[in-house]
Amino acid sequence: MKSMVLAEHGGSDRLQLVDQPTPIPGPGEVVVRVRAASLNHLDIWIRMGAFGKMKMPHIGGCDGAGEVDEIGAGVEGFSKGDRVVVAPGLGCGLCPDCLAGEDSLCAKFQVLGSSIAGTFSEYVLVNARRLVKVSDALTFEEWAALGVAYLTAWHMVFGRAKMQPGERVLVHAAGSGVGAAAIQLAKLAGGLIFTTSSKDDKLARARDELGADATANYATGDVAATVMEWTKGRGVDVVIDHVGPDTWKTNIASLRKGGRLVNCGVTSGPKVEMEFRPIYARQISLLGAYLGNRHEFDSLLKMADAGRIKPVLDRVFDLADLAAAQDYMDSRQQFGKIILRVP
Repeated sequence: MKSMVLAEHGGSDRLQLVDQPTPIPGPGEVVVRVRAASLNHLDIWIRMGAFGKMKMPHIGGCDGAGEVDEIGAGVEGFSKGDRVVVAPGLGCGLCPDCLAGEDSLCAKFQVLGSSIAGTFSEYVLVNARRLVKVSDALTFEEWAALGVAYLTAWHMVFGRAKMQPGERVLVHAAGSGVGAAAIQLAKLAGGLIFTTSSKDDKLARARDELGADATANYATGDVAATVMEWTKGRGVDVVIDHVGPDTWKTNIASLRKGGRLVNCGVTSGPKVEMEFRPIYARQISLLGAYLGNRHEFDSLLKMADAGRIKPVLDRVFDLADLAAAQDYMDSRQQFGKIILRVP
């Protein structure tokens, strides 16, 4: 099989297209013929060695969709040729957190393409519990887009913020995968959405295509001041953020008393200098978010199958062009998800 492997940590030039043996499924496992995979910033951080050195060569890729190819012993409910989506995260299935439906809290939680081989390959070997059968209502490219970005946004909006109809929400980075997903999902929750970007064309698309109610260009204006004007001085109920240090002061200044700040990432860096007084004095809740749980993933896929969520796709690259795709992601030009097509 053809795989894009990381030979060593570093730049995108460390990625290589190689021939590898096609995996053979063991008990409880399934081999999926990958038809599409989507990119996430996590893939780039892994490539750069942000989480420590990994066993090489490594196949990245957290998200994917394709067809069942081979089925291991003891696997029921799947047949060769079934269209499936691969869940990016998987818990042990036995611990108290998993049994309570919160598998992303499991101490043995594994993200595909991180500690184990992922979807940047013609075939991927997975635990059968990762698979969800899907219809042809969406293309493989669209199904693949609904992994990390949309599942994380779902968990932020519904699981952590517990958004209510009529609440006002600030969503940063309208053009990012998580940002575009969060705008869509917060609208489904009945929210009023304020979003940001440094590009006016992305803000126009956020309004016209995703339903954002108000926008601000953070490169040319004061986001917090514009938010306060939009909310008539009250502030937003919720901030959805994956940027980190660069948006911290804006987030706190934009929230109402008793507001909730939900963060799932730090694309601008891992450390922030913070003043505690506004947090306790204004009773602001700081909520961390990671990947959603399996129940949330199933709910997300059902909504997409019913046409209530339409994945936002930017560009589609071929598997062999993964390096160019990651460089494109690094340039921050995209609006929505970047996809790899696996011929």
